[in-house]
Amino acid sequence: MNDGSYVRRIVLLLICSVNYICGSALETPDTLSVQDTTIYQFCSTCSDTLKTGCPHCGETTANHSCVKCGDTTLLTCIRCARNRFETYQAGEDAYRNDAFDTAAVKFRSAADLGLREAQCQYANLLLLGKGVEKSPKAAIQWFKKAAEQGYAEAYYQLGNCHKIGYGTVKNIEEAITWYRGGADRGNAKSQCELGECYMKGIGADENPRLAIYWLTKAAEQQNPQANNLLGICYEQGIGVEKSAEEAFKRYKESAERGCLEAQCKTANCYEQGIGVAKNLEEAFNWVQKAAEQGDAAAQCKLGNCFKKGIGVAQNTNEAISLYRQSAEQGNAEAQYNLGYCYERGEGLVKNHSEAAFWYKRAAAQDYAAAQCNLGNFHYNGWGVEKDLSTAVNWYSKAAEQGHITAQYNLGFCYFNGYGIEKNLTQAANWFRKAAEQGDVMAQFFIAYSYEHGLGVAVNQSEVVKWYGKAAEQGEVQSQYKLGICYYKGNGIEQNYAQAFIWFKKAAENGHVDAQHNLAVCYDNGYGTERDNKEAIAWYKKAAAQGDKASQRVLMNKRINW
Repeated sequence: MNDGSYVRRIVLLLICSVNYICGSALETPDTLSVQDTTIYQFCSTCSDTLKTGCPHCGETTANHSCVKCGDTTLLTCIRCARNRFETYQAGEDAYRNDAFDTAAVKFRSAADLGLREAQCQYANLLLLGKGVEKSPKAAIQWFKKAAEQGYAEAYYQLGNCHKIGYGTVKNIEEAITWYRGGADRGNAKSQCELGECYMKGIGADENPRLAIYWLTKAAEQQNPQANNLLGICYEQGIGVEKSAEEAFKRYKESAERGCLEAQCKTANCYEQGIGVAKNLEEAFNWVQKAAEQGDAAAQCKLGNCFKKGIGVAQNTNEAISLYRQSAEQGNAEAQYNLGYCYERGEGLVKNHSEAAFWYKRAAAQDYAAAQCNLGNFHYNGWGVEKDLSTAVNWYSKAAEQGHITAQYNLGFCYFNGYGIEKNLTQAANWFRKAAEQGDVMAQFFIAYSYEHGLGVAVNQSEVVKWYGKAAEQGEVQSQYKLGICYYKGNGIEQNYAQAFIWFKKAAENGHVDAQHNLAVCYDNGYGTERDNKEAIAWYKKAAAQGDKASQRVLMNKRINW
């Protein structure tokens, strides 16, 4: 992974580089007079003092333990305590003004004097390479120094580093150990991370009860992500009883505190009416909040709102602008949407080369719809070189993800030997998968395969089943074929009335053989009353389309067509 990618991930995780002090309160020597020149030991654990030597300023008087807590490790005289506190504050001021070189010097100085907050902040600068040479390994050591003093924020940061393998070997179990240390010390972010690990089974067995416990702890401290995750738990029934209302409540609380994911989820609740009354305007407002903060997923969703007119006046140009912003950040859905607009000429001049460019970027991220469309482009030579084998490759990738059109297309390629060796068994396999998802042409082809024993054994009941499903969706050839099944009693009990119904549907959709058969039904009273006028009318329609049988009937009746 390149440095840029690391930095992006670290910025998301290492919050204390922005929020300076997020753990225990910063210790100060304010209880001791600054005029007092007596050398003291100052206990960071309980703030008690003893008149003895200081290890930081050169005094060599024997080290004594604190009379209150017995701590002997971090005893500091009041003058050194005052110095490190003031040095740290100077580092904070420099950091706020982006004077990172000065901040690094001040934080390091206070860190050397044992101030745990400074140790943590200096570690952050080492992680990000701000004001000091980047050194994740050195950062780990400074975080550990702060953690040894019980600083909860340092535990959290050490958890992050072990979680993603930054400055140390990636070790999720070790990360959990550090998160637990921070969580036990009241760090809300550690509690949230620990809860998420138990919720999703990351580095530990899934444990909904513990997930809810720690997420609730973090949420009680107003941690936005914890409330967002609790919303997911209530939405899906993880460790708690499902409750759309409670899920919405949690999402909204998190959204109001700036969680981008929760803002999108809140928008979705308003859009779909989940746990709250449907309100498209509110849906638009919440997704806009996230989009304005640069969230790629929100930008894409906001683009969809403008494209479809959800909660706002339809504006294709604005939609495309948002898709492009999101796509350039790497959002696969936005890349697909932008490619689609170029392919169809929606709000843009139709451009197959540009469409192919964006489809490729989305397809590379395993976005199934883009993979299928890219397959179509290679199949037809749109914006790319025509290459059937490449088309099959992309169809396969999308089909394996369950994309219905890709499954049909892959079956069609196997059926005809396009771009791959002809294989009727594989063709039938993919036709069935797509048919079961409702693809009408796949339903026709699997019925046809069962009818003629192509890749599967002949099975008339399956023929009727699949022609029936396709016919119900209006597929004309299937309507005709289903009529034949009823007319002849193939795979189903013979029923002229049903045969008449399906011949009529197909005939009205222009199917010439169905028009002839419908005329025969009217002519002979099969499944309907005999009606010579209707019979002649349908013979004429079929004859006009070149049907020889209908033409012969009309000739015998001495009727012109």
